[in-house]
Formats: sequence, C-alpha cells, structure tokens
Amino acid sequence: MPAISPGRTARAGDTHRYLRAAYTLLQLFVQRRSRKSYLAAVVAELARLTGCRRLGVRVLNPRNEIPYEATRGFNRAFLRSECWLSLTRDNCICPRIMRRAPTPPEAALLTRRGAFAANDAAAFMRALSPRERRQYRGTCVAAGFSSVAVVPLLYQGRIVGAIHLADRRPGRVGAEVIRFVESIAPLIGEAIHRFNVEDELRESNAALERMFSNIHIQFACLDRGLCYVRVNDAFARAGGHPPAWYRGRRHFDLFPDRNAKALFRKVLRTGKPLQLVERPSLLRRKPERAPTYWDWILAPVRGEGARVESLVVALIDRTDRVRSRLAQAESHRLLRAIFDEAFQFMDSWIPPAPCSRSTAPPWILSGARPRRRLGVRCGNCRRGPGRRRSASACAPPWPRPPRAALCATRRRSTGPAVAR
Repeated sequence: MPAISPGRTARAGDTHRYLRAAYTLLQLFVQRRSRKSYLAAVVAELARLTGCRRLGVRVLNPRNEIPYEATRGFNRAFLRSECWLSLTRDNCICPRIMRRAPTPPEAALLTRRGAFAANDAAAFMRALSPRERRQYRGTCVAAGFSSVAVVPLLYQGRIVGAIHLADRRPGRVGAEVIRFVESIAPLIGEAIHRFNVEDELRESNAALERMFSNIHIQFACLDRGLCYVRVNDAFARAGGHPPAWYRGRRHFDLFPDRNAKALFRKVLRTGKPLQLVERPSLLRRKPERAPTYWDWILAPVRGEGARVESLVVALIDRTDRVRSRLAQAESHRLLRAIFDEAFQFMDSWIPPAPCSRSTAPPWILSGARPRRRLGVRCGNCRRGPGRRRSASACAPPWPRPPRAALCATRRRSTGPAVAR
C-alpha cells in the first residue's frame, strides 16, 4: 500500500473544506431571498471558517461607492468612517484593490488573484515613507487591527465587491486563509451578481407597472390566440371591468369585428407593426351611441428565433378632435349656404386686398360668377373686354352717406366721435 504524503493529505483536506464551504454557500443562495440577508449569512460563515473576528462585505453600487452590505465585529465609529467609501474620491487600500491600482508597497503583498493581506499592519505602515503614508486613511491601524486583508469579488472578470477581513491579533490572514477565501470568492461574486440582476428587474418592473397603470393610453397585451394576457387600468375603465376580468378572454368574443380581426392576424403573420389614424371605433362600437375615433397601434412582440409570440395593442382616443373638426366643417358649410342665399350684392373684401368671399347674386352685376371673383382685387374687376374699372367703380350703386352721418353713427355705436 503506497504511503500518503503530508502534502497530499493537506491538499485533500483543503478540497474537502472547500467543498463543504461551497455547499453551504449554495444552500444559503437558495434559501435567502435578498442580497442583504444572503451576505449576512456569508459573513457569519466566513467568521466561523477563517477565525477572524471582524469581517465585512463591500458591494459596488452604480455611483461607484463601495458600502458595507454586511458586517460583523466592527463598531459604529469605524462604520461611520469607512462604510461609504468611493472608488473615485477616496484613497486607501480597499478602493485601490477594487480599482486594481495598488501602490508598489501594496503590490509586494498581493496574491496572484489580486488579494491584499498584511499580518502586521502597524509594521507595514511604519515601513512607508511620509509621502506614501499620506495615501492611506489609517483608520484600520487606528482601530488597532494588526491583521488586514482585502479579497476582491469578481463576476466574469469584473469586480462587483470585496471581502474585508480584520483582526487585532497578528498573523490571522495567512496564506492558507487567503487561499481558501479566494477559492470561494467566485461563488459569492456570482451570487451578488444574481441578486443585483433580480433587484434591477424588480425596480424595472415596478417602474413599468406604475407607467403601465397610470398612463391615459389604453394598452392591451394579447397572445397568439388573441386572448388577453394583460390590460392596463385605462383599458379596463373604458370597458367597465377590472383588469383581472380580461385575463384569458378572447378579444374578438368581446368586440367582434371581421376587419379588425384580419388586421390583427396580418400583424401576427408578417411581424410588421401597424398604425391607423383616426379610425372609426371598431373595438367599442355601440349602435345607440355616436361613433368614436381612435388611433390604433399594433406592435408585435418577438421571442426566441424572431417568432412573434404576442401582440401589444395601444388605443388613443381622438374622438374630441375629430368631432371638433367635423363641427367646424359643418359650421363653415352652413355659413356658406347662408352667404350664398343672401339676395343683396355682397362681397367680403378690405381694400387693397383681393376679394375673399362673394354671394351668388353679384355675378348678375359684375358678369363673373362667385368663384371667379375670389382672389381678384376690387379695382381689377372687368366690365368688358380691355376695360379696367377703378376701386370706386366697384362701389355699390347707392350714394355714400355724408361724413356727418357717419360720425353720428360711429358716436352712437362706439361713443364720442374722434376728430381726425
């Protein structure tokens, strides 16, 4: 039977220790629902495995700050001073290790994976020159920590955090401890990334939910069978039902329309979005009510393999705008009818501008029908071939009232006459 060397036994022990720690970390990842609770359990487990009395896990946030997400053993004064360090503003060991920019004295104590470990922090600081000493905050040494280590946490080569180990006893962050922490650091980095993604998705979904629920545009999401998957509050209010009532119901069972169904099927088949402007209501047609007008937007949603999996329908109410335009057109039509039926000679013009409106009877006097007189200056009216009349010649045949009568009329209507 071959003899087992001590080195081989040590390597087997390290492997067994790593496997037990990895199993524990994976169990914690499955059991914990938030990043904070997971890292609190990780810190407690690391304290048990490494024997260090003070530990903390820093997590990089979008503002380039590296606050402690979970700690053990640090007092409040230390946390107030060191919790909210920044990678861009602050200059100390933790920010530099996470930036991968160590000073030459620090580089001498780095491992191959980029972890920093000093088993006698006071001696390390005494060996620095006064200029180099100004590059440190000195809080760890002031707190009496002799053993200090910073192990970066990476996800796919990108640093997402760091483990900070500290102890007042010297020699507590030896090569074996650092090697063990470095071996399980990728698992912790992977877990932090997963929790970060879940937090971002949760915040994004909450923002989309607020926007989806509060926007005035009516939205509905349909599956390939044209059944409702989701509707927003505006769509539900217009239909008179709560949003949950629509889920699973077929759209064209509620709003039957052959033309609309053909358009929906076309968008699902071709994958091309469709937009219709001010279309008469097909989705909410009710014979007892006046027609409504809507802008339609049909947008396909593609899944894996570029296959259309669902359809988003957006409806914008344009009824007020269309009705206002139709009412204005009807008003103009009635005004034109009244204007044309007037028997008196009537032109609408302000000299020297061209004629803007003319009644039907004036063509008897001018020899030109109303449409031919529009846009013609009053002085350019022709009575015969080659003869041009002046503006005064276009004046009505009755005599102009004297100036005194005009002043009296103006005085009665607007007040005292103004001398000119």
